[in-house]
Amino acid sequence: TCSSIYSPGRRTAVGLLGLLDVPVAGPFYWSSRLSAVVVTQQEGFRIDRVGVAFDPGPVGLLVATGVGVRFF
Repeated sequence: TCSSIYSPGRRTAVGLLGLLDVPVAGPFYWSSRLSAVVVTQQEGFRIDRVGVAFDPGPVGLLVATGVGVRFF
């Protein structure tokens, strides 16, 4: 049996996104991104006789970088 580990009620999250595009040559550009999400109430779950199966952290981060092409 699975059971959820959270209290019902209001859930709130706050997010932040940063983007930097730098022209390289012609239509090519260098792109870097950073996003963060802070959740005030996390939801996890446990499996009976096994324990906690998923216990999320309070902060999520995404960092990406790469080369792009602009068509228009």
